[in-house]
Amino acid sequence: MAWARRAGAILTGTENAGTSKDFGDLGAATVANDRVIAVIGVSTIHSAGAFSVSSVTDTQGNTWNRDLQEQHDFGTDFGCLEVWSAVANGTSVTHITVTFSGNLTATGGAAVAIGAYSGISTAVGAGAALDISKSSSGGSTGPADSGTTASNTTAANELKIGAYADDGVNKTLSAGTVDTTYSVFAKLDVSTTEEALLEDADSGASGSSARAEVTWASGTVNWNMAVLVYKLSAGGAAAQVPYNNYMVPILTQ
Repeated sequence: MAWARRAGAILTGTENAGTSKDFGDLGAATVANDRVIAVIGVSTIHSAGAFSVSSVTDTQGNTWNRDLQEQHDFGTDFGCLEVWSAVANGTSVTHITVTFSGNLTATGGAAVAIGAYSGISTAVGAGAALDISKSSSGGSTGPADSGTTASNTTAANELKIGAYADDGVNKTLSAGTVDTTYSVFAKLDVSTTEEALLEDADSGASGSSARAEVTWASGTVNWNMAVLVYKLSAGGAAAQVPYNNYMVPILTQ
């Protein structure tokens, strides 16, 4: 597998006041060109309108871009799931600060689940490192389901991310069963403020579709769910070599 988790480089947290929040530092240092991926959930009461994420910053000056946004009007409240990422410059990523489009005080809450990975594309720009993605929203007893991507992966063994958020329903969250290769990397659950989860899996063979689920034991939840497949770095991409007149992918490090 050409990509890998940066061991211990995770961060979770919640907030229900103010227009921005310094969620703190990753639990372990990153290496230059690691990609830090932030799953951010924001929910607001209906009368406040839909909030979103305006920016993500850190004290190392890394450039953060939005890779996906899923917003939904649930009738009683608005839910927003966003996935942002940055390419680390080689120093510990500290004071990761999220700025919201409005004041969460008395109107809603936010949560983050953040993790860092090696071997991922270092392309800079909104969605520049993405191969394919799909998102969805719903109110159900579960599971939360991103749906299946309309297009397929263009390379083998890419990083497949499941991103989840809900409005703080105090649930213990787990990876879904539609694809049992997922495992949870970072999550903020059992919270009445907001919940967020980041799970990952290998994308498998080139030309594969992608889908992700998150589940909980019981109860109806208003959720936002997405699947994103990130491209590999040039050094970890699937190369093609001839074998018996066929082009066969191999992984390079």
